[in-house]
Amino acid sequence: MKLDRIHRKSNVFNDILSSHRKYYVITAFILSILFAVPFLHNPHFIIFWVMWVFLSTFYSLKPIRLKTKGYFNILTIVLAQRILPILLLFSAFSFWILPDTIIILFYVLLRGLSSDINHQLVDYQLDNTTGTMTFVQKLGFQKSQKIFTMSLEVEKLILFLLLIVLTVQLNNLYSGCIIWIIATIMVFYWLSYFYGFYLVLNGQRRNPFQENDKNIFQFLHHAFPSVLLPLILCTLMLKFNFSYFLLFIIIIINKRLYKPKILSNSYPLFLLKKLKTKI
Repeated sequence: MKLDRIHRKSNVFNDILSSHRKYYVITAFILSILFAVPFLHNPHFIIFWVMWVFLSTFYSLKPIRLKTKGYFNILTIVLAQRILPILLLFSAFSFWILPDTIIILFYVLLRGLSSDINHQLVDYQLDNTTGTMTFVQKLGFQKSQKIFTMSLEVEKLILFLLLIVLTVQLNNLYSGCIIWIIATIMVFYWLSYFYGFYLVLNGQRRNPFQENDKNIFQFLHHAFPSVLLPLILCTLMLKFNFSYFLLFIIIIINKRLYKPKILSNSYPLFLLKKLKTKI
């Protein structure tokens, strides 16, 4: 909280009484234990859960405080926020199809890497002022910028591989028009990727984390994999389990897609409006 105040950033505990903050943390920890209980018979799950609790706790907690340990900083945050939660999910459902698992984990790793390196690049001067030894501080701004750029590009290519994996798996469950819909999604993604690559060649920045900036890079990094694709998958899975409708509604609420303003400001509609203006 002290560091966030210096960096002029919001903190989840800002509006909570200091005497109550520890109870929120304790409650969250107890809930994590309760939700883990049904899977404690699985030795893989226990290992990943213990690792997750340790890294999530000591990322910030002194005296270890991995947040300030240079290279360990980025490794810890990507493992705790991205990789270990996915491994917990895989182990809970005993999903160990090796090629699929590797592709999914690699994609999640790259998403975490690009997100957290961007965060540290933005905070570079502030972290330098406060002496916070992050990954970017340790490696240097220019080298970190190159890794960030490479991560963004490889991430999009891995997502394409992931779409191929999904197509192969869904081909075993569906036939006819559904497969053509999936193929259309593949073509749509690939065209979007090349359009983004064309813009990069013409000097546009590929950073998808620019606030209030609707562009193809933001769509490929955020909206497509985090909103559009999950909604499509939930719809396809309704054939086997109607509970996916609940997940569909949760995504709608979480992303506030029930608000006309959110939909009208989405990149696909933004692009259509732009093309319409030019015509």
